[in-house]
Amino acid sequence: MATLPDGDQAILVRTGETVHAFRNRCPHLGINLDWGDGRCLKEPGILVCSMHGALFAADSGRCLAGPCAGDALEPVPIRVVDGRIETA
Repeated sequence: MATLPDGDQAILVRTGETVHAFRNRCPHLGINLDWGDGRCLKEPGILVCSMHGALFAADSGRCLAGPCAGDALEPVPIRVVDGRIETA
């Protein structure tokens, strides 16, 4: 997890050598995805909403299953500078 400049939380997830970032918000209900402790990875490559179990692809944020069908997590633009992750 990371705090964004606007105060929202972002979920950071690594797939291979790539880091992806998404707002910690389910597109279905607008609630946090995580369990309150930053955890929302169901299995490698799959994020899960703590409220209703919607599944999202960790590399794209695309909804894979659940009431969020056709929607996606909101990506956060990031860059890696000297080994640190920064918002772009």
